[in-house]
Amino acid sequence: MASALTFSFPIQVKCEQCSHCSNKFDPFLDLSLDISKADSLQRALSRFTAVELLDNGAKVYQCERCKQKVKAKKQLTVSKAPYVLTVHLKRFEAHRSEKIDRKVDFTSAIDMKPFVSGPHVSGLLFLLYII
Repeated sequence: MASALTFSFPIQVKCEQCSHCSNKFDPFLDLSLDISKADSLQRALSRFTAVELLDNGAKVYQCERCKQKVKAKKQLTVSKAPYVLTVHLKRFEAHRSEKIDRKVDFTSAIDMKPFVSGPHVSGLLFLLYII
C-alpha cells in the first residue's frame, strides 16, 4: 500500500521511429533536484521534467516494438503529488568532491501543476519551508 508521503515519477520514453511509448513508474519519498544549472527552484523543477533526447552514444534507446536501437525522447514527471512534498537540493555533483556554492531562489509557495502528469482534484500549491 502506498503512503500519503510517497509519490512516483512516470518515466516515459517515446521511440522517434515508430512512436511507441514505454512507461515505467519509480516510487520516491522525496524529490532530489540538480541545482548545478538552475538558480531557482522553479528552474530546477523545469529541468527535472524537461524532455531529453536519447540520440547517440550511451543514450541510444532499444525500442521494445522496433527491436532496434533508435532515437527517442525521455521525460520524467510527477504522477501524483503527495500531501507533503520534500525537496532535496543536490549540492554535490558526481565525480566531484566540491560543494556547489550557488544561491537558489524560491518563493514562499510553489505551484506543482506544470510538473504533474496525473489527474489532480484540487490545487497543487505547496507552501515552502526550509529544514
